[in-house]
Amino acid sequence: MYQSVAGTIIKENDGYFNSAIVFSPNQDKVIYHKRALWGYDKDNFREGKNSGILEIDGIKIGIRICFEIRFPEFFRELYKVKTELNLVLFYDVSERDDIERYELIKAHIRTRAVENVRYTLTVDTIRPYQTAPTALFDRSGYVLKELTRNTEDLLVYDLSETSLDFGEQGRKADINC
Repeated sequence: MYQSVAGTIIKENDGYFNSAIVFSPNQDKVIYHKRALWGYDKDNFREGKNSGILEIDGIKIGIRICFEIRFPEFFRELYKVKTELNLVLFYDVSERDDIERYELIKAHIRTRAVENVRYTLTVDTIRPYQTAPTALFDRSGYVLKELTRNTEDLLVYDLSETSLDFGEQGRKADINC
């Protein structure tokens, strides 16, 4: 079954949320509201309370938004419920070409993938200058596929489940949750 995920702003009661919506032809939409707020977000949005965990065709997926990549605790929640794929939506851009910021955010993504032994898919807008990757990372933080920065494209990858390698087994066994 095909699913669509969109980043958006949602108004509920008398407040706004920075959100992700998952659409499916056969189920109600699932909404996740960003929880790690700072700067502009704090001034304009309310903090979300839901988990951002859903199941699609038997695959447990965790959703996170932008700044949350900097906080291991948001991803440890996903590890504890045994997500198989984590999706991070970004709207992280700059008025100037800032490759250092891009590499910093990419390092955060790699770290979350490695420490939680999870595939991690990220998507970012591209204008004016992209400062977070649109890419798929494996459970050891290696890039399986990454789109060219600042270029419109579609990421397509046939992800097949593989056995955990030696390092992944060790990292997974050492985690006391």
